[in-house]
Amino acid sequence: MTTGRALTATYEWSFLFGPGLMAGVGNGLILGYVMYRSGLVPRRLAMIGLVGGSVHIVGFLGVLLGAFEAGSPPQFLFTATEMVWEAALPIYAIWKGFNSRDIVSLEERPVMAEPGMASI
Repeated sequence: MTTGRALTATYEWSFLFGPGLMAGVGNGLILGYVMYRSGLVPRRLAMIGLVGGSVHIVGFLGVLLGAFEAGSPPQFLFTATEMVWEAALPIYAIWKGFNSRDIVSLEERPVMAEPGMASI
């Protein structure tokens, strides 16, 4: 009985960290930052990802610290901007595509020495 409760608590804790934290960090902050810096999508769209990821993490912390329950309306409000970002990026990419003028071709990239190789 005690082992079952411990396993259930571990499962719920790890599930909270998986989608609760990693979606905000990986999809919101990291992907939003890459899209913002690269210019492949409009900056306003990338800002939705940056803001959505940040707000999603705040919602995760609220659930983690017991301010509100997982799946409650407050958590949904904290997650809504992240959901908009996750829906808007593929819709934009399908509808308009990425801004290809900002992509550097392989021929235009400077040649870099391989790490650890001494130039002779």
